[in-house]
Amino acid sequence: MKKGFVCLAVLVFLGDILLKLRFSGNLANDISGIIGAFILSFLTLLLVKGVIYVLSRSSFRLKNAVCFAFSVLALLFLLVISLFTLYNFSRFAAPVMLSTNNIFFPFLIMLAISLLLGVSGKKVFFKLSLITLPIAAVIIIIMAAFSVQFMSLKYLIPYKSVDASFIEILFPLYLNLTASLLPLFLLQNKTITKTFCASYSLTFFIIGICVLNVLGIFGSEFASTLNYPYSLAVSTASMGEIFSRLDGFFYAICFFTVLLKTGLCIYTFKETLKKLINTIKQ
Repeated sequence: MKKGFVCLAVLVFLGDILLKLRFSGNLANDISGIIGAFILSFLTLLLVKGVIYVLSRSSFRLKNAVCFAFSVLALLFLLVISLFTLYNFSRFAAPVMLSTNNIFFPFLIMLAISLLLGVSGKKVFFKLSLITLPIAAVIIIIMAAFSVQFMSLKYLIPYKSVDASFIEILFPLYLNLTASLLPLFLLQNKTITKTFCASYSLTFFIIGICVLNVLGIFGSEFASTLNYPYSLAVSTASMGEIFSRLDGFFYAICFFTVLLKTGLCIYTFKETLKKLINTIKQ
């Protein structure tokens, strides 16, 4: 169960991060922003777990009302996260994968598949994640390996100092990581911190490979001008005549990570709503 949860958490964390991966034009800012986002998100995790622990152990007059309010807020946030994730994916899939400017079709298709996954059981998410994550990790490593020939070491050496603009990298990534905690908490709120720590570490490792891939090929300055730098970076990789471009594998990774993230939001929305209705009936 723990392995399944770690795999699911990593895929949910990745979600649309690879699509929204951005760079500032300053390598030092990029490194500081990414590392800072992971540290702050993990500290937020510890804070939230502490608040939940104190709230569950304490007894006060308005406890039921506070819990009810938190449940309603959680439902609203789950809707926002789902729609935002689907929107980001559709904005990428329409022009890049489908060669069209109409995002309605990919949005509707992904929403329908996510709804089907969302009404399934918890074990389906764990089993699907156990299969998907190893495949996705191997593909990302292979794409990075076959892109090495196009990388330049000079792009990986910082030549500017860190400035305040590193927040432009830190803040969006921090929000993305922290928002992904909500469906994971609601799925299994008794998960120990070590499990989340393993999830964060594995996610950081995968994101690190992807960042290294982009920066080694384009450098931070040029990467900052691109809409989807990682997608363009992996398109440089090739494996002979059969797989002259590997970006199709990246499209598959995006599809499954976004599907699992959105499907999990729908599943936890359904389960939280059930509990809320039962509470009202009582």
